[in-house]
Amino acid sequence: MGMLLIPIRPTQKAPRDRNEMPVLLKYPWDDWFELRSRLKAWGVDVKPLAETNDGERIPARLCRKIADAIESHLGELDAETRKWLRPDIRVWRTGGGFRQW
Repeated sequence: MGMLLIPIRPTQKAPRDRNEMPVLLKYPWDDWFELRSRLKAWGVDVKPLAETNDGERIPARLCRKIADAIESHLGELDAETRKWLRPDIRVWRTGGGFRQW
């Protein structure tokens, strides 16, 4: 279990899977809460980031801020965290917002 983020309006630059569907973001609960905590420490508003799978929306503008925050703070993260979080930057930036399930 964890948080599944489904792109709402992916851009043409959004990464696609082998079936040409937009890539989803999947976070185990521990990683999701770690990400929320880090984003909050970096000054990002985490109120729209749900603590439950309720289908609530994360606006595209906030998603781009999340991508920027992750990218600008990668150097502060340990190698293991960078490994799982770095590929998500592009998805956050191009997902056009997400539904949280």
